[in-house]
Amino acid sequence: MATTKFSVKLRGYDTKEVNEYIEKIHKEYADVCAYLQEKVKSLEALLGSQEDIANAMVRAQSVARIIEEEGQLKVGKLLGEAEIKAQGITSKAEIEAGRIVRDASEKYNEIRNDMQKIFNISLLFLKETDAIKDMKTEDISLLGSETQSN
Repeated sequence: MATTKFSVKLRGYDTKEVNEYIEKIHKEYADVCAYLQEKVKSLEALLGSQEDIANAMVRAQSVARIIEEEGQLKVGKLLGEAEIKAQGITSKAEIEAGRIVRDASEKYNEIRNDMQKIFNISLLFLKETDAIKDMKTEDISLLGSETQSN
């Protein structure tokens, strides 16, 4: 039980949480086994005859089986709760990831729009600069023709 390994997937459970949980269950199981062994030893000390020991062993095995079944039910319940918790964490993470992507997309669009405005202003500036340049050339031409007429 302590050496059981699970494969890790992209959107799986938190490996650390699962490992801690399995360790907790393993410890509880070991504690129950140690408790049962202690009780069996106590019964053996109290019973003197082989028949009494055999009967006590049957009863202890029966109790151990019941405890093991209850433990398995408890483990199943705890695993179910852990799965529900993991699904909640996954859902929250997916919602947060969606928000981050949406925010990034909005920021991208804002920057893109700002860049387009800057580009348009630059084009307008260049056109106006060319117009001013052309104006000066015409003014120079007019001044030259006025000087030739005089």
